[in-house]
Amino acid sequence: MELSSEEKKRFARHITLPEMGETAQIDLKKAKVLIVGVGGLGCPAAQYLAAAGVGHLCLIDHDLITDSNLQRQILFSPHDLGKPKAEVAAYKLNRLHFYKNVLGIAQRFDTHNMTLAQNFDLILDCTDGIQNKYFLNDVALYYNKPLVYAAVNQFEGCLSVFNYKGSPHYRDLYPIMPPAQEVPSCAENGILGSFAGVIGTMQATEAIKCLLNLAGVLSGRICFVNALTWQQRCFKFKSRDFAKVYPALNEEAACSYIKITYSTFASWQNSNQRIYVLDIRETHERTKIYPEAYCWAWSTWQHDPAPVLPFSYTADDKLVLYCQSGLRSQKAAIKLRDLGLTNVYDLGGCQNWEHLL
Repeated sequence: MELSSEEKKRFARHITLPEMGETAQIDLKKAKVLIVGVGGLGCPAAQYLAAAGVGHLCLIDHDLITDSNLQRQILFSPHDLGKPKAEVAAYKLNRLHFYKNVLGIAQRFDTHNMTLAQNFDLILDCTDGIQNKYFLNDVALYYNKPLVYAAVNQFEGCLSVFNYKGSPHYRDLYPIMPPAQEVPSCAENGILGSFAGVIGTMQATEAIKCLLNLAGVLSGRICFVNALTWQQRCFKFKSRDFAKVYPALNEEAACSYIKITYSTFASWQNSNQRIYVLDIRETHERTKIYPEAYCWAWSTWQHDPAPVLPFSYTADDKLVLYCQSGLRSQKAAIKLRDLGLTNVYDLGGCQNWEHLL
């Protein structure tokens, strides 16, 4: 395979690098990369990989674009509100991508479609939510794919590359997934938008290094970066001596039974069973609420060992929770289930269905 004259012009600054040249650019053209999550990390990572000439990009994300995304997810504009992130991002990136080969899939990446990962050379974890982190790690192990990991919260970010040529992985750092309600999301803690772009760009750089076998891949090490001080701390870690298992593949499936779609919820309205709906967003987020929903902000009871529901509830009643994006409602539903409540269901983020009200 050779580069055309147009490709040589487009990627001239890569080709000039002694560590790369035309051969490396051809390798990028052949590469296939899966990006899971098209948010504050996924947007800049996808933009730079598309611009770099990675031949095949696939973006997967089930979320719709909301106002609060625009502060850091710079692929999107106000005209895109309410549209699927993955599809909008793919459309815009194909205008930049030399090969017009960016695919957007508006689905949640889970056990039902995880076989998609086996078709790619590399996976980028651009998600939030602790459950997603463990799930993607185990998928990467199961299909033996390198995983470029990143996370960002407030002014802190971290980055590593897992399972690269047999290198350690996420569970070598953190073997057991903590309860979801103990790990705050950026929706709860806030995030500096520009800093998400910095970490996402670092992910794209590590992805290119992996694809081209360049020196210094961040495997067996994890780096933490503070945006306020620009202090960077990197730590080495080793593989733990235990058999390869993939518990999150089962954990994710086990958790899915509490999740419901809006169509399922709507069908319940025609039954005689009593249904209580809980809006667990903060007061300032409630620009629109489900009729007859009880407002019970997650921040007021997430650390309460025995929270008291704001209504009289029996075991025969259905309890349905929702928040803005779906992260807090998942944590809350799991917490209530763990406390012994039955018939608790997660309706997810109202940003995905409030237009149906």
